[in-house]
Amino acid sequence: MRSHSQILKALGPTAVAAAFGLKQPSTVHSWVQRNSIPPKYWPGIVEFARNTRVAGVTHAALAEAAAAAAGLAPRGKSRAA
Repeated sequence: MRSHSQILKALGPTAVAAAFGLKQPSTVHSWVQRNSIPPKYWPGIVEFARNTRVAGVTHAALAEAAAAAAGLAPRGKSRAA
C-alpha cells in the first residue's frame, strides 16, 4: 500500500496542482508534507491517476492510506496481534 505522499509524488505535485487549477503548487506540496490528501480531492486524484496511467490509485487505496496514516486498522483486521 502506498501513502498519500507516495501517491502524490508518483503523480507529480506540480502536475496535480495544475490539474486542479490551484495557483500555488505549494498547496499540494503541503499535502505531501502532511501525508494527507483532503477527501474532497479524492475523485479528481483518482481520475488524474487514471488519465496519466498511474496504477493503483483508487478510492479504496486513498481510504486505506488515510486510515493507516491515522493509525487505524484496515477493515476486518485487528490492530492487536
